Amino acid sequence: MKKIMIMMALVLVGTMTFAQRGPRDGGQRGDGRPDKANRGEMIAERLDLSTEQQDQIDVLRTAHLKVTADTKSQLDIKRTELEAAIKGDKPVDKLIGEIGNLENKLLDARVKHRIAVRNVLTEEQKLKFDQFKGGQGGPKGGHGFRGK
Repeated sequence: MKKIMIMMALVLVGTMTFAQRGPRDGGQRGDGRPDKANRGEMIAERLDLSTEQQDQIDVLRTAHLKVTADTKSQLDIKRTELEAAIKGDKPVDKLIGEIGNLENKLLDARVKHRIAVRNVLTEEQKLKFDQFKGGQGGPKGGHGFRGK
């Protein structure tokens, strides 16, 4: 009986292992979305960006990352503090407000960055860019770059 249970457990684990989606060719993660490292190249290709446009967008992206890096770090810290407060039965209202403010700050930066990138594009490129939905699609991401 014990051998049968062990064999069934091994079969179950093996089946679950093969059921997981792994990385795909073409720089995609297991969930079908592009890796962050390849996203810029993919956008440049789909929008047929000129070298000058790519350079301008790279400058915008670097500036955006500098602006948001500190806020993201602060947000991670506040979320950790919130988890500790919840587990320690401490007040959470102030932390929730601080987290909301940081999330709003990030949203503001993302929207402004998207507008700045969009301003670099031609009218035809803007139509394609608008179909991408900025890789967001919702609060925690979405279908992203499935442009046609």
